[in-house]
Amino acid sequence: MGQVIHCGGAARDPKIHNLIQIADVDSGVIRWVNADLVTHIIPAIS
Repeated sequence: MGQVIHCGGAARDPKIHNLIQIADVDSGVIRWVNADLVTHIIPAIS
């Protein structure tokens, strides 16, 4: 599970997010994840 830091757009269409930068909530490691691998999104309560 991770917290989204940045969503990267595709070169042909910047509105499509193909890479997502996340911070792992357990270890704090920051990594890029393929957007196709994201299974659940929990929106922030504001």
